[in-house]
Amino acid sequence: MLAATLILTAALVCRADETVLGPVQELQVLDDFGPASTNVWKAHSSDNLRFEMTAQSVPGVSDSLLQINFKRKEDGKPALFTLERALPAGSIGSDARGLRIVLGAPQGKEWWMQLSVHAGGKKYAYTMQTTFPDRATVELDIPFEKFMNGHTPLDSATARQIDSVSLLVAAGNGAIYLDQLSTYAQQAYHSWLSFASSQERNNLFQPSETVTVTLTPGGTLPTAAKGFHYAVEDFFKHVVEEGTVTLDGSKSYTLNLTPKTTGFYELRTWWTDTAGKDLEDRSCLRCGGTEPQGIATFAVLPRTREQSLALMQRAGRNAFFGMHGDYMGLDDAIGATWRMAYTQWAWVEPTTRPDRSQDGIAPWAKKLLAEAPAPVYEMHVLPFTGQSAPKWARNPDPNAVPAYASWDDYLAMVRDQVRVEMHRYPQMQPRIYGAAWEVNLNMPPVNFSPHYTPADVVELYKRQRETVKALDPDAMIMGPCPSTLDTAWFEEIFKAGVLQYLDAIETHGYAQGVATPEENDYPGKLAAIRALMEKYNHGKVLPIFVTEATFRGVRGTQIIYREQAELVTRLAIILKGEGVRVFFPFFSIDFDRDNWYGFQFNLEVDQHPFTTNHVSPKPTVNAMAVCIDELEGAKPLRRLTDLGKDVWAYDFDRNGTIVTAVWTQAGAKQVTLDVGRQNPVTIVDIMGHARSLAAENGKITLTADKAVQYVEHGHWFPLPDLNRCKPGKVQGRARAIECNCYFGLIERRIVCAGARPQRDVRNYLLFAKRARSLVPYPRLYRALSRPLFSLLLEVVL
Repeated sequence: MLAATLILTAALVCRADETVLGPVQELQVLDDFGPASTNVWKAHSSDNLRFEMTAQSVPGVSDSLLQINFKRKEDGKPALFTLERALPAGSIGSDARGLRIVLGAPQGKEWWMQLSVHAGGKKYAYTMQTTFPDRATVELDIPFEKFMNGHTPLDSATARQIDSVSLLVAAGNGAIYLDQLSTYAQQAYHSWLSFASSQERNNLFQPSETVTVTLTPGGTLPTAAKGFHYAVEDFFKHVVEEGTVTLDGSKSYTLNLTPKTTGFYELRTWWTDTAGKDLEDRSCLRCGGTEPQGIATFAVLPRTREQSLALMQRAGRNAFFGMHGDYMGLDDAIGATWRMAYTQWAWVEPTTRPDRSQDGIAPWAKKLLAEAPAPVYEMHVLPFTGQSAPKWARNPDPNAVPAYASWDDYLAMVRDQVRVEMHRYPQMQPRIYGAAWEVNLNMPPVNFSPHYTPADVVELYKRQRETVKALDPDAMIMGPCPSTLDTAWFEEIFKAGVLQYLDAIETHGYAQGVATPEENDYPGKLAAIRALMEKYNHGKVLPIFVTEATFRGVRGTQIIYREQAELVTRLAIILKGEGVRVFFPFFSIDFDRDNWYGFQFNLEVDQHPFTTNHVSPKPTVNAMAVCIDELEGAKPLRRLTDLGKDVWAYDFDRNGTIVTAVWTQAGAKQVTLDVGRQNPVTIVDIMGHARSLAAENGKITLTADKAVQYVEHGHWFPLPDLNRCKPGKVQGRARAIECNCYFGLIERRIVCAGARPQRDVRNYLLFAKRARSLVPYPRLYRALSRPLFSLLLEVVL
C-alpha cells in the first residue's frame, strides 16, 4: 500500500459521548487571497526556484485567489518555496477547532506542502501530500491537534496565541492556487437517531430481500420535535423513498425501505415539528466509524450469493477480478474470484525461531496444515514481503540487505508457507507466489530501510524461486512488485536480470501524482513495460498481475465515495481492456481515518481497524459487482479511440455478445457507437440497471459521463483489408509478414515464418476457427478464409 500523509480532519468523526460533533462551520476568514494579499504575505524560495504571484479570478474555480507559478532549475536539489504572514492578536477565537485552507492547482498533480503556525513561541507544523484535480480547489479542515511540534500537538489554549502562519511548498514546474484561509468550528449534536438494518453486520442485501431498518432516538431531543422526516437517495442522488414518522414514545421505530431495484442507497433523517417542518437543516442520523456524518448506507446486490459462487466457479483460473483484503465475505458477495493473504515474516514467527527439529515444519504451519482446504472456487496468490524480518531474526547491522541475519531462517519460513499453500489450494495449477512488496520504496528516491539495490532485488527472487520450486515445481513466481507502473524503475530491474527468475509480472498500479486513471496513462505504461520485457527477456512477454491499486475515497476533507466508485471501476476496465491478467483492487474496508480506501465504511475503525465486525457499503461494492457481472470471462478486443476528446471506451467479447464499456473523463457528452444489426440494444448503468435504446442505421447515440455504462450488442463485420498486410523483418533465411485481419471487432496478428511452417499453419487455423464462430454468413467465411490460407502458404519458404 502506498504511504499517504494526508490526515482527514475529525470534522467528520462521530463521538461516543452524549455530544456528537457534527458539520464544520466556518468562523473567521483570515485571508481570502485577493489583490491585497500580495502585500501581506512574505515569499522566499531556494536558489534553484523562480516564482511569480498574481491575484486573479479564475472562472469556474474562484472569484478571488492567488496563483503562484513556479519554474525550477533541474539540479537534483529540492526546490522549496515559503509563504508567511503575521496574524493580528485575537484572530483565533475561543470557538475555533482548527484551520481551514482551500487550495488547488491549474494542472492538478500531486503537491507536497507543509502548513505551519507560530504560537506561544513555538512552531507547529502539519504536512499534507495532496493530489489535485485540474483547475479545481480542495478544502482541508485541519484540527489544531494535528499541528505538531516534535511529538507535542497544538492544544486549543495555545492555538488562541497563534500570531503567524506559513506555507512551505516542495515546488516543481507548474502552479498552485491559494483560495482561502479561515478558522472553523464544529456544530454539536445533542440528539440523534441511531441506525440498524436487518443485515446489521454489513448492511448488504440479496436481490428481492426485504430491507428493514430500525431508528432509535438518543440524546436529549429538541423540545419542538414531534417526529422525524426520512429520505432515501440512490447512487444518482435521486430520492427513491421518503416519509414522516410521528414520535409516540416508542423506544425505536422500524421502517421497510426495500427499494424497487438493486443498487446503493443512503438514508438521511431530520427532526420535525407538529406541522411536519424540519427543525434543522442537517440530518440528525448518527453516523458510525468512517461513514460521513448524517447518513447511513445499505445496498442491494445485483446477484445472490449462490449466483456469485456459480460465476466464480465458471471463471476459475481464467478470472480477472480479485479483492485485496476480504472482510465478512465481500469477495463472495460481489463475485471476486482471486484472493490473497500476503505474508509478513513477523506475523507467523514474531518472537523466536520456531522449533523445526522434529520434521522440519514449524508448529504454526502444522496447525494450518490440519485445517480444511479452501473452497475450490477460490483462486489465490501468496505474496511475500521479503524485505522485512522479525526482531529475533533481524541483522544487527541496520543497513544490511537483506534485513535478516540468516537466509536459512527466512527460507525455512518460505518453505512452510509453500506447504500450507499447497494444502489449502490443491486445485490451483500452478500456484502463484511473490517475493517482494513495493520494493521500489526501498530504493531511491524514497529509501525505506533496508536500502535495496537492483542486484539485491534479483538475489531475493533467485533464492525465492529456488526454494519455492523445490517443493512446488510447477509454481509460478511473479514480481518484482513496485508501487506504481514506473517504467524507468522496471527497466533498471529488468536490466539487472530479474526476469530470468520470473514467470509473471507482479506490480501495484497506483496513479503517479494524478487524480484519475485516464491521466495516469495506463495503456501507454503497460505497453512500455511489455516492450521492456521483450527487450530484456529474449522477446518473451510475461502476463501482468496488478495485485494492488485503487483511488482514495477522500479528496481533502470531502469524502468522495460516489466518485471513488467511478474511478475504481474505470481503473478495472482499463486494466482488463489493456490485457492485464488479474486485478486486485485495494481495499475491502476503511482501515483508518486518513485515506478512505475501502469498498466499505468501517463502523468500528477506532476500535478494530483490521478486525472489524461492522461495516456499511460504499457504492464501489455495487459498481464492482456490476462490472464483474458484465466483464468476468469476457475477452478484451480493443480500445475505441475515435469517439471524441475525453471519451474512453473498450470492447469486450462475452460469449458472442459485444460489451462496450464507455465513459467520459470530464463531464457529460453525446457519444455515437456502432452496434451492428442488433436493434434495440441493452444499456446497463454503473449500478446494474438495464434499459433498451433503439438503433438507427447500426448506430446509437447516448449521453456518456464519468459513471461507466455497458452497451450490450451484436457483432459488426467490416470486410478484411488484405492491403494492410506488409512485409516484415528478414531474420536469417526466414521471411515473415504481418497481416492485421479484421473480422468484426476481432483483431488478430498472423505471423508467418518460413522457419516454423507447421506452427504458423496451426496458429492460422485457430484464428480461422475463431473467425468462423463470429461470422454469421458461412459463404462469406469461406470466401475470406481461402485466400488468407493461400497467402499463409505462399510465404513459407
